[in-house]
Amino acid sequence: MKYRSWLVVNSYWLLVSSYRLLVKLIPLRYYKLKPILTTLLVLFLTLNLQAGLVEKAAKHYEEGQFAEAEKVYRTLYEDYPQSFEVNYNLGNSLYKQGKITEAILYYEKALKLKPNNEDVKHNLKLSYLRTVDKVEPLPDLFLTAWAKDIALSKSTKYWPMWSIILVCVGFLMLIVYLFIVQPRLKKINFFGGLGFIAVGLIYLCIGIYQNSLLNDNETAIVFTPTLNVKGGPSESATKLFVVHEGTKVVIKSTQEDWVEIKLMNGN
Repeated sequence: MKYRSWLVVNSYWLLVSSYRLLVKLIPLRYYKLKPILTTLLVLFLTLNLQAGLVEKAAKHYEEGQFAEAEKVYRTLYEDYPQSFEVNYNLGNSLYKQGKITEAILYYEKALKLKPNNEDVKHNLKLSYLRTVDKVEPLPDLFLTAWAKDIALSKSTKYWPMWSIILVCVGFLMLIVYLFIVQPRLKKINFFGGLGFIAVGLIYLCIGIYQNSLLNDNETAIVFTPTLNVKGGPSESATKLFVVHEGTKVVIKSTQEDWVEIKLMNGN
């Protein structure tokens, strides 16, 4: 591994040196290529540095250096908060250190991104077994679960990108429809164009729904060791029950320093 690190560093040095030499050799009339070359170099170095961080984090984890692995995964999380692998592995690093509440938070984030992943489900189950409160969440309705599975089955760029492509193809077919004469081709372009636009709008709706799921702020994980839940936003209100750290709750509303919550079992 030390040899590979040396090789990566020297590869960067060689690439930068080659870039400087190449820029000097470019004729003046082609000097406008310099910004393009610079962009490509920065992109290449960025991707390789990120790959190096992933490898570094995995090495720390394999060697049992979970605190070090956590630090690297937190660095990666700053750039890739929507990455399943980063959230999942950060959760694993925290779990191994006994930071159960924080592990639950990142496992929940990972589960949002891949709701059918059995590994993160299993790890979440183990994590919740180590919390004080054992709250069984209400299952989603079939249609709700089905819609979530579809929306989260693709990356965040997939739905909007294909929505734009399909709508553009649809409008292009409608433009062609205006200029062709043959009845059969006119019908194909007209209904085909409308179909592409309709599917593109459906993809757009799925993308919006996916975004709402990924940016859902209605749920939270309790980090306070003990939290008294009262019947109203007042210190004199009746205490209903107590929740402990690691418990997942639904945020219904906020009022100044008070938050109205509901447990995942509906209480």
